[in-house]
Amino acid sequence: MMTLATACMEEKHREWGLAMQAELEEAIDAGKPLRFAFGCLVAALRRMPVHNEGRFSLTAHAFALGLLIPVAALQIGLALFGFPHTLARGSALTSGQNALLAGTYHATIPLLVVLMLVLAIGHLGMAWLLLNRDWPRVVKAGALTLSTTIAIVTFMAVLNLEIDQALLQGAILVVELAVLAGLASWHTDLPQPAEADPAA
Repeated sequence: MMTLATACMEEKHREWGLAMQAELEEAIDAGKPLRFAFGCLVAALRRMPVHNEGRFSLTAHAFALGLLIPVAALQIGLALFGFPHTLARGSALTSGQNALLAGTYHATIPLLVVLMLVLAIGHLGMAWLLLNRDWPRVVKAGALTLSTTIAIVTFMAVLNLEIDQALLQGAILVVELAVLAGLASWHTDLPQPAEADPAA
């Protein structure tokens, strides 16, 4: 709990967090460690909207938990129970498609399921890497997700399938990548942790 409270503080006040951890020893001796730690955590959380680092952290968590992860869950649901299986029942085929090609469409189902699961994994990866502020790997996960979306849309277009749902997911992905780019730019403006002196 004390570690979380310290992490919620802006960089210039991290020394206060270290001081609070030292005071925790006194609280332990007094028999009130949880009360002290909880009070420190509440105080740190209340200050988060006040400073720029706190606002960044709150925004990043809201974006990851409120959009990236739900979209990943939706894509997993669609992959396992949604679109590919409606294709198997023939409901996704357009009226101009030949019934003799039904076997070909059915053969594409495993590939579509795999691509949609890769899309979901990409979203989960972007959420995890965003919260860890690992921007180079966020770029790689975003590129994987974008290329997978393009592959799905192209694949469905070649098979003359309805692509409205895939295009909608692609539009959402473009918005997500734009938000991630904005968060990365915002993060570069934040105070960075001081690097330890190798000679120390």
